Amino acid sequence: MSKTDSLKLLTDTYYSIENIRMNLYKEIQDLQAEHEDFQLIDGAKTEIAGNTLKITIPDFPPRIPPNHSLNKKVRLHWLGMVVKALSNVEIRFTDKVLCIIHLYLPYSVVWDVDNRVFQHIINGIRYSRIIQDDSWDKLAFMVIGDVDKNNPRTEVIITKCPDNIQEFISKNADGH
Repeated sequence: MSKTDSLKLLTDTYYSIENIRMNLYKEIQDLQAEHEDFQLIDGAKTEIAGNTLKITIPDFPPRIPPNHSLNKKVRLHWLGMVVKALSNVEIRFTDKVLCIIHLYLPYSVVWDVDNRVFQHIINGIRYSRIIQDDSWDKLAFMVIGDVDKNNPRTEVIITKCPDNIQEFISKNADGH
């Protein structure tokens, strides 16, 4: 098998597994909704400390290209988890916010921060009306990666954007 064929097979297998995982997760969620005594997986949880909101999701975003056929399932999965986690949260941000998306993957591997589907997390926050909008003047975001083999997850922290962030950016961009 050529290297190209092998890479295609691995990529196709990854997408197939992700598709099966999305289907399985949906079925488990449906069963849990019907049977209160059946709790196989935990849902997302929220915590509020002062003016900071933290969402902990027991999953991490897959690497799916925006135009891939699986993207709709992934979108619904992540939007659903974020919106459900925020359904009873009272906090609202009117100022510009900083959204930190912290991924804890179960393995140490190099990955590109722009190859994950973060827009679904941010849209879930916006749809929940926690923030006014996800435009550049209302939201800044950053991505952090770590490894936690025993508890892979995504933590989303939303807080008021520091007033001096532009000063910080300018200062560091100028090499000071």
